[in-house]
Amino acid sequence: DSDAQVMQFVEEHYGDFVLLRPPFNVRTLLLWFTPLLVLFVAVWIAVRATFRRTAPVTAPALSGAEDKKLRALLADAEKSEPPKAN
Repeated sequence: DSDAQVMQFVEEHYGDFVLLRPPFNVRTLLLWFTPLLVLFVAVWIAVRATFRRTAPVTAPALSGAEDKKLRALLADAEKSEPPKAN
C-alpha cells in the first residue's frame, strides 16, 4: 500500500484526531483551540494569584480586654520558657 492509502485507511477508521495536522473543520475545532484555551486559563490563574498575593493583609484590632489577655499570655509564656543557648 502507498502512503496515501495507509493515511486514508487510518483516517477512515480512527478519524481526523489521529492525524498530526488534522483539517480545520467543525469536528476538529476543540482539537485546534484547546491549547489556546489552556494557555489563556494558565495566564489568568497566574495573574489572579499574583494580584491576590500582593494584597495587604491586616489583622482586626483587638479590644482592650483582648489586648490585656494577650499581653498576659505572652508574659506567662516568656516566664515558662527555658533560657535559649547561644
